[in-house]
This record gives sequence, C-alpha cells and structure tokens, in this order.
Amino acid sequence: MSDKRHAILDATLTLVAQHGFHGTSMSMIAKAAGVSAGIIYHYFDSKDALMIALYSDIKRRLGHEIIAGFADDMPLRDGFRWVMLTFLDFYTRRPHETAFVEQFANSPYMTPHLEAEFADDYAPVMALIERAIHEGVLKPMPFEMIVIFTSDIALTLAKKHTAGLLVLNDALKNLVIRACWDALTI
Repeated sequence: MSDKRHAILDATLTLVAQHGFHGTSMSMIAKAAGVSAGIIYHYFDSKDALMIALYSDIKRRLGHEIIAGFADDMPLRDGFRWVMLTFLDFYTRRPHETAFVEQFANSPYMTPHLEAEFADDYAPVMALIERAIHEGVLKPMPFEMIVIFTSDIALTLAKKHTAGLLVLNDALKNLVIRACWDALTI
C-alpha cells in the first residue's frame, strides 16, 4: 500500500470516528492526510469507494489476526474461545476501527455482496462453525446470527470498555466467552 493511500485511510478512520460518515468531508480527509483532494480521487473513485475500502481493510486485518493463531484441528470450544478473544482484543485495542465498523454495519454501505468478499479471510472460522453445527454442538442457525453472538457482542463490549463503562479484564472476557458459548450450543 502506498504511503499516500495509507495516510488517506488513516485520516478517514480518525475523522469518521470523531465526526461520523456524514460529518467527514473529502476536504477534511485531504487536509488530515496531507494530500490534495485530487490525490484522494487518484486512489478512490468516490467517498463511498473510500469508505468501502477502509471497511475492507479493517475486516481483512481482523481476519488475519484470527487466522494467525487458529488451527483447523483445534477442539471446537478452543477454536471458539480463540475467535472470541481475538474479537475482544482487536476491538478494545482499536477504538477507531470499532467505531468505524459499527457505523459501517449500520449504514447503506453494508451489503451481503460486500460481506461475501471476505469469505476467504474467514474460511477457517466458517469451517469451524460448519463442523460444530454438523457435529450437533452449535444450534443450527444462519451464520449471520452467529456473528451477532460473537463479533457484535465483542464490538459492543469493547465500546463500553473504551467509554470507561466497564473494565474488560480477563475474568469478564472469560464470562462473556462462556455466556456466548452457552447461548450458541445445544
């Protein structure tokens, strides 16, 4: 990734976390990134394309962190624990990414087609879920519902942690992981 493209994405992330999608203009991004508005359009066709590219970048980084410590032959519960810990740690360490992902998920940008683009990045996790359902460990439900009981809960808790409304320590992480596991298992 070029330095200018990276600077544009970083500036966008910071500004959207502070001002939201609609409150962040291309001129604000250009100024914060130290580039001209024309340079932004060299890398991204539109503001929409920029927002989608930033979301894709975040989703791929998260996927890579999950896969980095994941093994296909992990016991189901260990794999679930790893995924949940990675979600919790990623979102608590990266409050701007957390704010951006939440805004993006609740925007017209979010489409099934876009989410399908990340299938390869999360393939081992998908295989774990399919195996758990096939073996009768997890309740048979759409993958999107499982995301609500995992990633979405981790994101919400990380926001509360960042806001100082709770301390997401190891004991609380373990409690959350057990609660999510209990909610999803038969």
